[in-house]
Amino acid sequence: MTAAIASTNQEEAALLAGFLTRSYREITISDYYYDFASLHHAMKTGKISLLFYDVKTPRDNDRNFATIARKYNVLVVYVGEHDRICDLFNLVEEILLTKPYSLKKLAEIIPLINVRLHDMSEAMHLLRDAAGHEQPVRVARKPDKFYHINKYERFKHSEIIYFEADEGNTYMHHVKKGINNPKERKSLDKIEIELDNPLFYRISRKHLVHTIHIIDYTYNHDEGWIKVNNGDVLDIPVDNRKAFFNFMLENYPGLVKNC
Repeated sequence: MTAAIASTNQEEAALLAGFLTRSYREITISDYYYDFASLHHAMKTGKISLLFYDVKTPRDNDRNFATIARKYNVLVVYVGEHDRICDLFNLVEEILLTKPYSLKKLAEIIPLINVRLHDMSEAMHLLRDAAGHEQPVRVARKPDKFYHINKYERFKHSEIIYFEADEGNTYMHHVKKGINNPKERKSLDKIEIELDNPLFYRISRKHLVHTIHIIDYTYNHDEGWIKVNNGDVLDIPVDNRKAFFNFMLENYPGLVKNC
């Protein structure tokens, strides 16, 4: 098990590393990060899968960091004083290692770490398998104003955030810059069949979402919605919420929230 440590204090990082490697021989500390820029770059480039994050003085933006970590498929163990981090983080959602360190505390979280890492690995295999057989989506752009010939734009599945049905047309929301959301004269049902990709999820009659672009969601008896990485928030009907939660639990355990 290879892990990295992020801390604003080198001495604290060394103490944490010493405790981890002495207490659990399977842990190897590969890197140390003392500023957010280098840490963010390492997560973005896939250099980190497990991170011990020393929360010296918890702030609201640490919650934002949790969202960033999930986006890059990094499992984070939050380290800090008990009262501080328990006030900031939900014990069900995150893995916490409170100070002072003890073998008992570490023994309690190691099984959680192993399960989460396994589930995240399985989700990544699913993503790679889906990407391996996908066919690009070809949609017509507006006709050329001189020759009246339709031009086509190709989209990889990973570039599509979601499809939205509206008054007989279906609009594609995507990550490409400088291109408006193309309009298709196909039903969501037909598009879903043509995509044949298990990572696209029909959250409602109106929306078909590529789940790799989900960065946050809420599921409970009173409300249900997802937020995707272009900032849009999409409602999940009551009848679909339980099935959606089970899908997320199976494929994206790092994003799962307590319901």
